Amino acid sequence: MSTLKPYIALLAERTGLSLETARDGSFTVLLEGRHLLIKELSDAFLFYMEVGRPTLIRRGEVMAALLGGNLFLAETRGAALSYDELSEMAGLNLILPLHRLEGEEFINVVDNVVAAADEWATRLKTFNAEAEERARQAGAITEDAPEGFAPFDVRAF
Repeated sequence: MSTLKPYIALLAERTGLSLETARDGSFTVLLEGRHLLIKELSDAFLFYMEVGRPTLIRRGEVMAALLGGNLFLAETRGAALSYDELSEMAGLNLILPLHRLEGEEFINVVDNVVAAADEWATRLKTFNAEAEERARQAGAITEDAPEGFAPFDVRAF
């Protein structure tokens, strides 16, 4: 039996949702359009929540601002921000040893991971909007691009 199952049962009880672990013992739920993954490792739990997709426009600037939050993990509540190239999704990751969690503490960790991911999702939206505005001011984004063409001029990047 997975060590994660009683924690997920407690989470289901608290949220009123029907939650179950997958065959591999992991757990995933969609919250406000973003995935929360909890996976049992050999001696720890991995918590991962999607933050959002960085814009394609001036992505380097957006990624630098986003991943700059990892410095000393001070702005991420001890978690780490990451980027998955396959899904093009930024996420928040936290690993905690199993022996550190009691039932109520597990619920608090989930709440904190969701809250931190929400905070970074808001920051990412701001970073994206700022990058797009800088590109627009530089003339890199044109509003009158023909249908089917990218609405920006790549030469301005």
